Amino acid sequence: MRSTLNLFAVAAVVAVSACDNAAAPDSAQLSRAEAEQLAADTQEMASFTASPSFPAFALGAGDGAASQSVPTAINNSFTFTRACPKGGQVTVAGTMVGSADPATQSLSVVSTATKTDANCALQTRDGVLTLSGNPNVVVKSTISIVAGKPTGLQTGSQKGGFTFTRSTGGSGSCVIDVTSSLDPASWTKTVVGSFCGHAVNVSRVLERRR
Repeated sequence: MRSTLNLFAVAAVVAVSACDNAAAPDSAQLSRAEAEQLAADTQEMASFTASPSFPAFALGAGDGAASQSVPTAINNSFTFTRACPKGGQVTVAGTMVGSADPATQSLSVVSTATKTDANCALQTRDGVLTLSGNPNVVVKSTISIVAGKPTGLQTGSQKGGFTFTRSTGGSGSCVIDVTSSLDPASWTKTVVGSFCGHAVNVSRVLERRR
């Protein structure tokens, strides 16, 4: 189930890697390979499905109940902070609204979150990149699951930006404006927009997951 909910991290990687660009970047720009890695790393770190308040079908009505057999309304705010692999941190704050029904393994959630990097350092093949908010990235997503399977278009977006410095010297900024959708009927992921100056417009059939 959680692998399905994290498909938007996969979407960003699929989109950015659709075109090949072997040219080495200058110090003030991200290469396509770096953008591809950051698309995966930063989206995964911002995933609201890893929030402590995410309803994992063991959701109680705020009372810590171990199980719930009737539909439960969701209207939660969440904030969590994660340490970055090479130092610094990222803070994610947002809201999720929808409903969960453990008895039928159904879930419908809309989330909006703001991800703010604070000297968040990540390893790339070209050295360490340290990210800071510029001012931040807004991450939105919709998830609809019935009988344990996604149904209808699952959509998401990332919009905003960050600044970065290189351990090898140089700095720059990155603007993100990407929207994505997953059609579970054909398991086709479509992503359009731009990520760190790299144009995105691609559809791919993803490997089916249980």
